[in-house]
Amino acid sequence: MHHPPTCMRCHVIMACSKTGVHLELMAGAEPYQLWSADLYRCKGCGAEVTGGFAKLPIAEHYQKSYAEWAKALKPVRYWSTFQDKNRGAETAATDELVRELGIEVIE
Repeated sequence: MHHPPTCMRCHVIMACSKTGVHLELMAGAEPYQLWSADLYRCKGCGAEVTGGFAKLPIAEHYQKSYAEWAKALKPVRYWSTFQDKNRGAETAATDELVRELGIEVIE
């Protein structure tokens, strides 16, 4: 059994407010894995964190069923670091600009 998270602002154990929230781990701008976890909320200040992750992901990016799972679960996206999140945002912004300008990308 794991210990629930503690709110460092209020100095109390956070309560599990929802089980089975769905999260999508991103690798830069690309989806990587789908996970199920629990959402914890501080009753004092309202801060929220996830914890109690499943032992294995629901699906991984290379699996054929990944897109179907992502569409059905409507997960919240998250990144392992701010650097990865920023890289993902920069890549997405660049991709959007390329589309808006009608630039043909040859791979």
